[in-house]
Amino acid sequence: MLEELERVRVLVGDVILSDTFAENIVPSYLRDGVMAYPSRQGKALRPALLLWCCGLYGGAIEGAVKVAAGLEVYHNWTLVHDDIIDDDATRRGEPSAHVLLREYCPPGSHAHAKTDQDVAVRFGRDMAILAGDIQQAWANNLVIDSRRDGVSPDVLLSILSRLNSYVNPLLISGEALDVAYEREAVGALSAPEIENMLNLKTAVLFRFAAESGAMIGLNERDHTHELVQRVGDFAESAALSFQLKDDLLGMLGAESELGKPVGSDLRRGKHTPLFVTALSKLSGADHDFFLSCYGNTAISQDDVVRIIALLHDCGAVRTVTERVMELLGQAKDILAMCPANRYREHLIAWTDYLAARTY
Repeated sequence: MLEELERVRVLVGDVILSDTFAENIVPSYLRDGVMAYPSRQGKALRPALLLWCCGLYGGAIEGAVKVAAGLEVYHNWTLVHDDIIDDDATRRGEPSAHVLLREYCPPGSHAHAKTDQDVAVRFGRDMAILAGDIQQAWANNLVIDSRRDGVSPDVLLSILSRLNSYVNPLLISGEALDVAYEREAVGALSAPEIENMLNLKTAVLFRFAAESGAMIGLNERDHTHELVQRVGDFAESAALSFQLKDDLLGMLGAESELGKPVGSDLRRGKHTPLFVTALSKLSGADHDFFLSCYGNTAISQDDVVRIIALLHDCGAVRTVTERVMELLGQAKDILAMCPANRYREHLIAWTDYLAARTY
């Protein structure tokens, strides 16, 4: 499956990197910011989902490649803005967009600034916000461009409408809840509340990918069509499992593979099902130690290691892992009702990859 996923990654990456949309962006460093994440090319999970759902229903995936590329660029703008909000310094093992762009801050007199560094930090953040804004327009343009590859204009219009009227507000609402939840007291949120936020923040875009691929494959403009909804339901279950696994890896993965610091969610006091579950299971000195680390940016790596041991020992890791497997089982049950062809096999393998990945 990794071979097939790599084919999609290269195919979509070539479309993105050969596109001329960014050529007229000035200043040049803003263009660099727009191209930074697309150039690094992620795992292509969402584009693969779109293309394989298209093929699942008999569509020619070649015609859907630009829509898949648009989806990937769209995902990138959410990462750019997410990294600003989370103040993450790295993305895919390299400087995040706002960190990269602060290096381009022009020299000058800043009488009202505390330090030149303050000016550079704000400059980088502001430019990264603008880069993400441009990526949204670029994503829309790539979808529109798919009309040249034989995709019905009616289908493309429906896909674009859903991207802007459904995905955008719900996804941003999920991010807003994520930010707001960080101000909630420890233990104030339940696992179902957090799962709902994750559905908005993550699953909505996966669902859109699957449904868009199915709409192109079926030449169907109605996203409520039974077959379109079926793969949407599949993708939603798989996406929630993906995010829960992501939270696990954020504590249990290797920093060299993740491309971001292990334990950053703990230091920021992020509400995740893993931490909520741990809080409900820990007691006494272990519970107190967890609380002393939760949201504490000054904890040591030794503290993180001890927390990881507690997450295992109290059963929180097992509980969340079982939820991941439950969701993946639901996803596979839905796939079993879909046409039996090589694209269904790709989607089954894609689902298994979500469960087994280490980064």
